[in-house]
Amino acid sequence: MIAVLLWSGGCQTGDDRSNAVAALEVPDLRGGLVPIFEPEDRLYRFEGPELGDFSGLPLNEAGFAKAREYTPDTQYLPENQCKPHSPPYIMRSALRWEILQEPEVVTLKMESFEQVRTIYLDGREHPPPDARRTFMGHSVGHWEGQTLVVDTTHFEEGYIRRNGAPHSDRAHLVERFTRDGDFLLIMITLADPVYLTQPFTRVIAHRYVPDLEIRPYPCEVRPPI
Repeated sequence: MIAVLLWSGGCQTGDDRSNAVAALEVPDLRGGLVPIFEPEDRLYRFEGPELGDFSGLPLNEAGFAKAREYTPDTQYLPENQCKPHSPPYIMRSALRWEILQEPEVVTLKMESFEQVRTIYLDGREHPPPDARRTFMGHSVGHWEGQTLVVDTTHFEEGYIRRNGAPHSDRAHLVERFTRDGDFLLIMITLADPVYLTQPFTRVIAHRYVPDLEIRPYPCEVRPPI
Protein backbone atom coordinates (compact mmCIF):
# COMPACT_ATOMS: atom_id res chain seq x y z
CA MET A 1 0.00 0.00 0.00
CA ILE A 2 1.34 3.46 -0.92
CA ALA A 3 0.37 6.51 1.10
CA VAL A 4 -0.54 9.57 -0.96
CA LEU A 5 0.36 13.10 0.16
CA LEU A 6 0.04 16.43 -1.55
CA TRP A 7 3.33 17.91 -2.78
CA SER A 8 3.42 21.59 -1.96
CA GLY A 9 7.09 22.39 -2.76
CA GLY A 10 8.95 25.08 -0.90
CA CYS A 11 10.96 24.43 2.24
CA GLN A 12 10.73 20.97 3.74
CA THR A 13 11.06 19.73 7.29
CA GLY A 14 12.67 16.40 8.16
CA ASP A 15 9.22 14.77 8.19
CA ASP A 16 8.44 16.27 4.79
CA ARG A 17 11.58 14.78 3.32
CA SER A 18 10.89 11.37 4.81
CA ASN A 19 7.45 11.38 3.18
CA ALA A 20 8.56 12.87 -0.13
CA VAL A 21 8.49 9.52 -1.92
CA ALA A 22 4.84 8.98 -1.08
CA ALA A 23 4.02 12.44 -2.44
CA LEU A 24 4.86 11.29 -5.96
CA GLU A 25 2.47 8.33 -5.89
CA VAL A 26 5.27 6.02 -6.99
CA PRO A 27 6.60 2.81 -5.45
CA ASP A 28 8.85 3.14 -2.43
CA LEU A 29 12.17 1.51 -3.35
CA ARG A 30 13.99 2.61 -0.20
CA GLY A 31 15.77 0.09 1.95
CA GLY A 32 18.73 -2.24 2.34
CA LEU A 33 19.10 -5.19 -0.02
CA VAL A 34 21.04 -8.41 -0.33
CA PRO A 35 21.46 -10.40 -3.55
CA ILE A 36 19.56 -13.60 -4.22
CA PHE A 37 21.96 -16.19 -5.56
CA GLU A 38 20.59 -18.33 -8.36
CA PRO A 39 22.94 -21.06 -9.70
CA GLU A 40 24.08 -18.80 -12.56
CA ASP A 41 24.64 -15.90 -10.18
CA ARG A 42 26.89 -17.97 -7.91
CA LEU A 43 29.16 -18.60 -10.86
CA TYR A 44 29.32 -15.02 -12.07
CA ARG A 45 29.25 -13.25 -8.69
CA PHE A 46 32.07 -15.18 -7.05
CA GLU A 47 35.00 -16.89 -8.76
CA GLY A 48 33.68 -16.19 -12.26
CA PRO A 49 33.51 -18.49 -15.29
CA GLU A 50 36.57 -20.14 -16.81
CA LEU A 51 38.88 -18.00 -18.91
CA GLY A 52 37.70 -18.14 -22.50
CA ASP A 53 34.12 -19.09 -21.58
CA PHE A 54 32.00 -16.32 -23.06
CA SER A 55 28.89 -18.42 -23.66
CA GLY A 56 25.66 -16.47 -23.83
CA LEU A 57 27.36 -13.16 -24.58
CA PRO A 58 26.88 -11.55 -28.02
CA LEU A 59 30.52 -10.48 -28.37
CA ASN A 60 31.66 -9.34 -31.80
CA GLU A 61 35.13 -9.93 -33.20
CA ALA A 62 36.57 -6.94 -31.36
CA GLY A 63 34.91 -8.08 -28.15
CA PHE A 64 36.39 -11.57 -28.37
CA ALA A 65 39.82 -10.12 -29.12
CA LYS A 66 39.62 -7.79 -26.13
CA ALA A 67 38.38 -10.57 -23.85
CA ARG A 68 41.25 -12.88 -24.80
CA GLU A 69 43.76 -10.21 -23.74
CA TYR A 70 42.52 -10.46 -20.16
CA THR A 71 44.70 -12.03 -17.50
CA PRO A 72 43.67 -12.29 -13.82
CA ASP A 73 47.14 -11.13 -12.82
CA THR A 74 46.25 -7.57 -13.82
CA GLN A 75 43.70 -7.45 -10.99
CA TYR A 76 46.54 -7.67 -8.47
CA LEU A 77 48.27 -4.53 -9.72
CA PRO A 78 48.11 -1.75 -7.09
CA GLU A 79 46.08 0.52 -9.36
CA ASN A 80 43.42 -2.18 -9.78
CA GLN A 81 43.02 -3.26 -6.15
CA CYS A 82 40.34 -0.65 -5.41
CA LYS A 83 39.24 0.23 -8.92
CA PRO A 84 35.44 0.65 -8.88
CA HIS A 85 33.27 -1.68 -10.91
CA SER A 86 31.20 -0.22 -13.73
CA PRO A 87 27.38 0.01 -13.56
CA PRO A 88 26.77 -3.12 -15.70
CA TYR A 89 28.92 -5.13 -13.29
CA ILE A 90 28.35 -3.62 -9.85
CA MET A 91 24.62 -4.45 -9.76
CA ARG A 92 25.60 -8.12 -9.72
CA SER A 93 27.83 -7.65 -6.69
CA ALA A 94 27.67 -10.31 -3.98
CA LEU A 95 27.63 -7.60 -1.29
CA ARG A 96 24.75 -5.70 0.28
CA TRP A 97 23.55 -2.27 -0.86
CA GLU A 98 20.95 0.39 -0.13
CA ILE A 99 18.48 2.56 -2.04
CA LEU A 100 17.80 6.14 -0.94
CA GLN A 101 14.88 7.83 -2.69
CA GLU A 102 13.72 11.42 -3.05
CA PRO A 103 11.37 13.02 -5.59
CA GLU A 104 14.11 14.12 -7.98
CA VAL A 105 16.97 11.74 -7.23
CA VAL A 106 17.51 8.09 -6.35
CA THR A 107 20.85 7.10 -4.80
CA LEU A 108 22.30 3.59 -4.81
CA LYS A 109 24.88 3.07 -2.06
CA MET A 110 26.96 -0.04 -2.66
CA GLU A 111 28.93 -1.73 0.08
CA SER A 112 31.53 -2.81 -2.48
CA PHE A 113 34.28 -0.16 -2.46
CA GLU A 114 31.65 2.24 -1.00
CA GLN A 115 30.56 3.08 -4.54
CA VAL A 116 27.62 5.45 -5.05
CA ARG A 117 25.35 5.74 -8.09
CA THR A 118 23.18 8.85 -8.50
CA ILE A 119 20.06 8.66 -10.67
CA TYR A 120 18.49 12.00 -11.61
CA LEU A 121 14.70 12.13 -12.02
CA ASP A 122 14.44 15.86 -12.71
CA GLY A 123 14.19 15.61 -16.51
CA ARG A 124 17.81 16.47 -17.29
CA GLU A 125 19.47 14.99 -20.36
CA HIS A 126 22.77 13.15 -20.71
CA PRO A 127 25.93 15.18 -21.41
CA PRO A 128 27.20 15.45 -25.01
CA PRO A 129 28.46 12.13 -26.45
CA ASP A 130 32.13 13.05 -26.10
CA ALA A 131 31.88 14.31 -22.51
CA ARG A 132 34.23 12.88 -19.89
CA ARG A 133 33.65 9.32 -18.71
CA THR A 134 33.50 8.40 -15.01
CA PHE A 135 33.41 5.13 -13.08
CA MET A 136 29.66 5.36 -12.43
CA GLY A 137 28.68 7.26 -15.57
CA HIS A 138 25.64 9.54 -15.87
CA SER A 139 22.22 8.13 -14.96
CA VAL A 140 18.76 9.59 -15.57
CA GLY A 141 15.49 7.93 -14.73
CA HIS A 142 11.73 8.07 -15.02
CA TRP A 143 8.76 6.05 -13.83
CA GLU A 144 6.75 3.74 -16.06
CA GLY A 145 3.88 2.64 -13.84
CA GLN A 146 5.41 0.67 -10.98
CA THR A 147 8.84 0.44 -12.58
CA LEU A 148 11.78 2.83 -12.33
CA VAL A 149 13.55 2.96 -15.69
CA VAL A 150 17.19 4.09 -15.49
CA ASP A 151 19.28 5.10 -18.51
CA THR A 152 23.05 5.26 -17.99
CA THR A 153 25.83 6.42 -20.33
CA HIS A 154 29.32 7.94 -20.04
CA PHE A 155 30.86 5.20 -17.87
CA GLU A 156 34.40 3.98 -18.32
CA GLU A 157 35.39 0.79 -20.09
CA GLY A 158 35.03 -2.27 -17.88
CA TYR A 159 33.90 -5.88 -17.69
CA ILE A 160 30.60 -7.70 -18.08
CA ARG A 161 31.98 -10.85 -16.47
CA ARG A 162 34.92 -11.65 -14.23
CA ASN A 163 36.81 -13.51 -16.96
CA GLY A 164 37.47 -10.45 -19.09
CA ALA A 165 34.32 -10.16 -21.23
CA PRO A 166 34.39 -6.41 -21.91
CA HIS A 167 32.17 -3.44 -22.45
CA SER A 168 33.48 -0.20 -23.94
CA ASP A 169 33.10 3.40 -22.81
CA ARG A 170 30.48 3.79 -25.56
CA ALA A 171 28.16 1.28 -23.95
CA HIS A 172 24.58 2.21 -23.07
CA LEU A 173 22.84 0.65 -20.06
CA VAL A 174 19.08 0.54 -19.42
CA GLU A 175 17.80 -0.88 -16.12
CA ARG A 176 14.23 -1.51 -14.99
CA PHE A 177 13.77 -1.64 -11.19
CA THR A 178 10.50 -3.28 -10.06
CA ARG A 179 9.62 -3.95 -6.42
CA ASP A 180 7.38 -6.88 -5.49
CA GLY A 181 6.89 -6.88 -1.74
CA ASP A 182 10.21 -7.74 -0.13
CA PHE A 183 11.89 -8.42 -3.46
CA LEU A 184 13.44 -6.20 -6.11
CA LEU A 185 13.88 -7.34 -9.70
CA ILE A 186 16.27 -5.52 -12.00
CA MET A 187 16.16 -6.14 -15.75
CA ILE A 188 19.44 -4.99 -17.28
CA THR A 189 19.94 -4.36 -21.01
CA LEU A 190 23.42 -3.43 -22.19
CA ALA A 191 24.07 -2.20 -25.74
CA ASP A 192 27.62 -1.63 -26.95
CA PRO A 193 28.48 -0.71 -30.55
CA VAL A 194 32.16 -1.46 -29.92
CA TYR A 195 32.13 -4.97 -28.40
CA LEU A 196 28.62 -6.45 -28.81
CA THR A 197 26.69 -7.60 -31.86
CA GLN A 198 23.34 -6.91 -30.16
CA PRO A 199 21.99 -5.80 -26.79
CA PHE A 200 22.57 -8.20 -23.89
CA THR A 201 19.76 -8.64 -21.33
CA ARG A 202 19.68 -10.35 -17.95
CA VAL A 203 17.51 -10.22 -14.82
CA ILE A 204 18.87 -10.18 -11.28
CA ALA A 205 16.99 -10.39 -7.99
CA HIS A 206 17.54 -8.86 -4.57
CA ARG A 207 15.76 -9.16 -1.22
CA TYR A 208 14.95 -6.31 1.17
CA VAL A 209 16.25 -6.77 4.72
CA PRO A 210 14.91 -4.44 7.46
CA ASP A 211 17.52 -2.36 9.32
CA LEU A 212 20.33 -3.71 7.17
CA GLU A 213 23.69 -2.10 7.92
CA ILE A 214 25.92 -1.16 5.01
CA ARG A 215 29.35 -2.00 6.40
CA PRO A 216 32.42 0.19 5.81
CA TYR A 217 34.59 -0.89 2.88
CA PRO A 218 37.38 1.71 2.77
CA CYS A 219 39.47 1.46 -0.34
CA GLU A 220 41.40 4.17 -2.20
CA VAL A 221 41.99 4.08 -5.95
CA ARG A 222 45.72 4.38 -6.71
CA PRO A 223 47.18 5.89 -9.86
CA PRO A 224 49.09 3.50 -12.16
CA ILE A 225 52.78 3.10 -11.32
